[in-house]
This record gives sequence, C-alpha cells and structure tokens, in this order.
Amino acid sequence: MDISNISNTPVSFPIGKNVYNVSRLSLLELFAEFEVEAKKDYIDDVNVMAATIKDKAEKLDFMVKMMRDMPNGIKLEERARDKMNSMSGGLKVLYTALKKHNKITYDDIVGLSSDTSLNAQISAIVEYTLGNDIRSKDDAEKKI
Repeated sequence: MDISNISNTPVSFPIGKNVYNVSRLSLLELFAEFEVEAKKDYIDDVNVMAATIKDKAEKLDFMVKMMRDMPNGIKLEERARDKMNSMSGGLKVLYTALKKHNKITYDDIVGLSSDTSLNAQISAIVEYTLGNDIRSKDDAEKKI
C-alpha cells in the first residue's frame, strides 16, 4: 500500500500548468461541508416562501414551524448526499479537496472546470480525494 494512503499525506496532481497538493477527504470533512450547504439551502427556501406571506403573525408562525422542521439526521444526510451528487456538488468536492493544501478560490475551481481539456486531470483528483482510485480490497492489496 502506498504510504500516502496510510498517512494521508498530500499527493501532487497537475491541472493544466499548475500542480496542486491533495489528500483524501474523510466522510466527516465531506458531510460537514455538505450538511452546512443543505441547511443553508433549506433556510433560503424557507425565506423565499415566507416572503410570500403578508400577515406578520402568520409569517412568524410559518418560519417557526419550518425551523422546527429543519432536516436533521437521515433527512439531512439525504439532502447532503443529493447536493454532493450534483454538478455544483462535484465542484464543491474539488474545492474542499484543493483548499486544504493550496491557495485557491471557488471561482478558480469553476474556471478550471470550464476548460474541458482539463477534465481527465480534474477527474483524477476527485477520484483520489474520494478514495475511488482503489476499486476493491483486491486492488488495494495488489498495490501493497
């Protein structure tokens, strides 16, 4: 097994003319990022719906109920997973992975992702970050 897999030390990956250091993301890191996004999206949706209610008391009751019903547990996990599996989620995974060891902005990631000639290099980073580069236990043992 590669020592970087055991210690999760950063590995260098080229994207275009630059080289970026990347380490694998833990489930905790991934879900922390995406659960925050899922909650933010929920609150944004509640605010949009609340804006259509004219009566202040009714609006307050609505908002209190919706905040009480904010997704948590399995429902929040499902929302986070759905967000992760979207196009913007893929960009967020890449950003989360790269910002850990590199000075880079989300807009930089969008720019890199807009260049189709970099798709293979970007895919390699995402695969590595998520641990998808090791397909099975048998494959992992072959790398030892």
